[in-house]
Amino acid sequence: MSFLRDIYGHTPPALRGIGFMLASTVLFALMQVCVRSVSDEIHPFETAFFRNFFGVLFMLPLLLRAGPRVLRTQKIHMHVLRGSLQTCSLLLMFYALTIGKLSDNVALSFTAPLYTAILAVLFLGEKAEWRRWAALAAGFAGVLIIMRPGSGAIGLSGVLVLVSSVLWGSAMMSIKFMARTDSALTMNIYMGLTMGPLSFIPALFVWTWPSPEAWAWLAGVGFTGVLAHLLLAQSFREADATAVLPYDFVRLLWAALFGFAFFGEEPGVWTLVGGAVIFGSATFIAMREARVRRQAS
Repeated sequence: MSFLRDIYGHTPPALRGIGFMLASTVLFALMQVCVRSVSDEIHPFETAFFRNFFGVLFMLPLLLRAGPRVLRTQKIHMHVLRGSLQTCSLLLMFYALTIGKLSDNVALSFTAPLYTAILAVLFLGEKAEWRRWAALAAGFAGVLIIMRPGSGAIGLSGVLVLVSSVLWGSAMMSIKFMARTDSALTMNIYMGLTMGPLSFIPALFVWTWPSPEAWAWLAGVGFTGVLAHLLLAQSFREADATAVLPYDFVRLLWAALFGFAFFGEEPGVWTLVGGAVIFGSATFIAMREARVRRQAS
């Protein structure tokens, strides 16, 4: 262990951040594999509940270590709103994962930051220059490249992912607002406490008691999901977003690889091209925002 700590201490922060980001992309893709693998037995709405249930279990040690003070907040209504938005987003995304290609879903999910950028301008008063609008236009052009309206290339799953991304982008905007006063741990704890009960309601209507094998897949969904988010957060703590964000694109490559290896899905060229356009647009906006914040400070 001391050997690993020495390596960690002597590794540049930017390289550590990139490593955490790459590790999170693998886990996000594995979570999607788990969701798809258990879908023959368990409805995706029930899988979403267990994602939150096991997520809370895995986060309990953090809550016990931090103590009751971590629950102090003046924005409880915003936490409930965020939990509601993310619950609906998760339900739609998990359902889409069971009926569409992994690579298509991941490529379209890159649109979430685009919606966050638009909502931040409309509701948080953030300034929007022509570069941001040009990047947004390019991002939505990437959506058209993937979906190719009229071709029937992407069906219901693509629509569900886009709606899910709108909801996720709205949740991210609420996080921007709450981050002014609440810590990341406080927001994550309340996320689990709200999403668990909210996702249990739709799960009741499709409930099936899991088999031993299904329990393993469901635990895998919760474990990989929580660990992926923790690694993603650690990535941004280790290095500037401009240094690590471009590597999030590897999620699409893992999705294409795992989709082919586990489910025989062949990723389309237009999916990879459109996903690259969308991701490039979202990354440009994020880097531009980070640069503006540094100049302002």
